[in-house]
Order: sequence, then structure tokens, then C-alpha cells
Amino acid sequence: MVCPPIKKYKINDITDIDRMTPEGRMLFMALIRLSVTVDSTKTPAQIIEVLNEKADELEFELYIRDNE
Repeated sequence: MVCPPIKKYKINDITDIDRMTPEGRMLFMALIRLSVTVDSTKTPAQIIEVLNEKADELEFELYIRDNE
């Protein structure tokens, strides 16, 4: 049995986060916290961009590992 491909979802802007769900609220608060405490030179939008890049890298690494 072959599983269907997972639909890739990216957050392009802070307004893409659904703050009506518990997960969305947690993600929103984490982005705000990261932009304030860890690297105050980055905006939430810049942090989202970095997170999307890292997610792509991880997805590629997992694909390579699973297809060796």
C-alpha cells in the first residue's frame, strides 16, 4: 500500500498562522518569543523564512535517508 504524498504547507507570513487553534497560538507565541529573546535583529517574518528553509533541508535529508 502506497501512502499519498503529504501536502506541503508553508507559512509565508505571520498572518498565515491560524490563531484559533491551540497549535497556531503556540506557534505564534513561539515566533514572537524568538524574535524578542533569541535574535532581536530578526522580525517574525524573517524567523518564518529561516524556519521554512530549515524545514526544506530536513525534508530533503529525510527523503535521501529513506531512499538509500
